[in-house]
Amino acid sequence: MYLGHNYGFLAFSASMLGRSKESLEAARSSIKAVPPEMLDMMPGMDFFASEPLLVMVRFGMWDLALKEPRPPEKYKTLLALWLTRAPWRRRPRGSSRMPRRRWVSSKKLVASLPEDLTADQNKAKSIAEVGAKAVEARLAEKEHKVKDAIKLWEEAVGLEDGLAYSEPADGSIRSEATSAPSAGRQEGQGGAGRV
Repeated sequence: MYLGHNYGFLAFSASMLGRSKESLEAARSSIKAVPPEMLDMMPGMDFFASEPLLVMVRFGMWDLALKEPRPPEKYKTLLALWLTRAPWRRRPRGSSRMPRRRWVSSKKLVASLPEDLTADQNKAKSIAEVGAKAVEARLAEKEHKVKDAIKLWEEAVGLEDGLAYSEPADGSIRSEATSAPSAGRQEGQGGAGRV
């Protein structure tokens, strides 16, 4: 378990330095060090297995992320992160069908998560709520509702600010919010990029 955690630190540290290849390699090594059998013994710790996907999102590796399979239903935290982080950006411009389906699925999953299920130092439900709000913000962007998107990104970042401090961060959305198409497009304001 500690070896996997160490690789997770390496992945996050490399990402802060902009080293995408090194970050993804370390993230993949973290999963190898924490096999499914180990995750099965620790409910809520399946979020460790999301590190490669989070690295792909952080660096915009959409082609790779699109190849990531849907996690098994038994890994609720991992599934929540997959639903809210796996990309749908390759859909035709203006199409909101996939994001809306993802948002509905993520909202249902959030509602079904037990209150006592933890993920690191946070409730799994709290982490999933951040992601669900980010999907809702992306959906507003796709529908060209810029003011709504900015408000939703601010709410998502606010939810994330309410999470317990953890190193590395539990699936931070900040890089998504600051690179959101709505960032900086509202009357000269920083939009979501200022949060």
